[in-house]
Amino acid sequence: MSRFDPPGVLPHPIVQWMPTFDFATSCSLAAPLTAENVIIGYGLASEYLDYSNPGFFSNMMLDTHDDYGLLLQAAAVKYGRGRVVAFTDSTVFSNYSMFFLGKPELALGVMEYLNRSNLYADLLNCAFLALAFIALGLAIYCLRKLHRMAVVAICLSAGVLSFGLSAWGFGTLNRTAYPLPCPHTDFTRICFVQDHSDFSLPGLLDYRNPESAFDTFYVWTQRLGYIPSVEPSLSEALEKGDVIVLINPVGDFTAPEIEATKRYIEQGGKVLLLDSVLNQNSTANQLLYVFGMQTGLSSSSYLVSENTPGQKSEENESERNIGTISTPLLSIWGGEPLLADDEERVLVSVTRRGEGMLMVMTDSFSFSRAGIGYMYRKPEPFELEMYEIEFYIFNYLLQEGQ
Repeated sequence: MSRFDPPGVLPHPIVQWMPTFDFATSCSLAAPLTAENVIIGYGLASEYLDYSNPGFFSNMMLDTHDDYGLLLQAAAVKYGRGRVVAFTDSTVFSNYSMFFLGKPELALGVMEYLNRSNLYADLLNCAFLALAFIALGLAIYCLRKLHRMAVVAICLSAGVLSFGLSAWGFGTLNRTAYPLPCPHTDFTRICFVQDHSDFSLPGLLDYRNPESAFDTFYVWTQRLGYIPSVEPSLSEALEKGDVIVLINPVGDFTAPEIEATKRYIEQGGKVLLLDSVLNQNSTANQLLYVFGMQTGLSSSSYLVSENTPGQKSEENESERNIGTISTPLLSIWGGEPLLADDEERVLVSVTRRGEGMLMVMTDSFSFSRAGIGYMYRKPEPFELEMYEIEFYIFNYLLQEGQ
């Protein structure tokens, strides 16, 4: 696995808007010295391809003949008036990875960079090079009579100052010249909140902690034509999202955050809150109390269906059956019940404020990898039924009454 963080000083225009980026199945790249190094991977080991294996991977062991260290993973070349970008990991643009953190920013950054002509690039490079030689000549002439230590001190000071000003100046020019393009077509955005949620979107080959991995749930929103995104804070999600998703809420909600959420819902926004009895640090009720709702501990195991009582499950607790709520479980008080068991314990409920709606669901575990399966393999029949529940939830939030 390979992770890349763009440099803080003079990142390439392609990656200047990109957050932390997780590669999936990257390879290395050879490029001429005149190429622009877009992404240089660090702390890596390189294996030769092995086409005798189905995945083309070699033994994936640290061998003495492997290459180590800094490896080029993306490069750009200007050729005449045109440009070429080479990138070494097509897997990250698959439908199960395209909207993960960093991938949209990279794709848009590449398109924005390529959508240019090199009209003045060579002229500007020559002008700056000539200016540098002129400045060097003037410096030698003006400093020729000074003491050696004074010359060294002046050169060091001038170098630090000029590098700082140049880095700031060219960085500002790059951000101005290469902004991320704005969408020209309206689309429905599902914003998953990071700072108040306890979930992960693991990489392609990361099989750890399936109970906290919600990548399948995240990606399956795309099957409804919606666009998911991960937002670092609740406030940012409230500014962008048509639906805000909180999974296993943690961390205290501040009064301004609660007030902003109320305004968002009253103005037509939709919030989906998924919690679980396994979330021992849940802060869901801090938000739910304001809407006349709360969750509490319940017990037993039941099959659920839309608006009808369930049937008691005789299956073992460790087995994940269709619509089964694990024991013990959370129940919801308040709001309008959508799903309940045969003892009338509410498992999904909604409440409306203004033009918007808050939906609460108390079995997030069933929508993790542990319950819904892995997104890049053929789903089992019971997993398909869990997908139907997910589709029902989002369609209810976004298409009710249409």
